[in-house]
Amino acid sequence: MERLARDYELPDGVAAVDGGTLGLALLAEVSGADDLILVDAVRTGEPAGTQVRLDGDAVAPAVRERLSPTCSTPCVCSTPIPAA
Repeated sequence: MERLARDYELPDGVAAVDGGTLGLALLAEVSGADDLILVDAVRTGEPAGTQVRLDGDAVAPAVRERLSPTCSTPCVCSTPIPAA
């Protein structure tokens, strides 16, 4: 988040939010978004830094299986960022 804030100027209407481990508490923050990108660290068995994309129907099972290493309950730890 610090690098994003330091190195990029977000356009009007775009927000970057550090959600930490808030999980479902972030719904109020993102419910009005037209588009949303969530970035999280997940356990996949791949080397650290490997990018993994979860879309549509793949998201719910990932949350249910608690892939996020910092959460004690099923959640999505997120940071919305602008599309390139």
